[in-house]
Amino acid sequence: RRLVKFGSTGLFGSILLDAESGIVVKLEKDAGDVGFVNSSLSAFAEAVEMVIEKFPFYGSDCNDDDWATAARGMENSLRSIDPISVSQDSFWGTFISDVEIGDYSTEDVLG
Repeated sequence: RRLVKFGSTGLFGSILLDAESGIVVKLEKDAGDVGFVNSSLSAFAEAVEMVIEKFPFYGSDCNDDDWATAARGMENSLRSIDPISVSQDSFWGTFISDVEIGDYSTEDVLG
């Protein structure tokens, strides 16, 4: 399997393109297997662009209803781009869960 790194995630993770299948995956340092991100590089680019366009998601003064609303909107948009990208424990599935628990307020993201 030939993987081409083109990005980073978290402290030690990599975003890679599987050169044979064309899917985008992530690999955490010292992990034995790769995790699914998107079914193609173009789907990944479109997903990233959509997330950037939707930012800011909510402020630090928002509540769990606001978080859930933002998460569902994000999930619906990601599902329309690449339906399998939002599966549980996937890169985008985890991102949606983090949005839903309030981890992405504007103040937290921009510091």
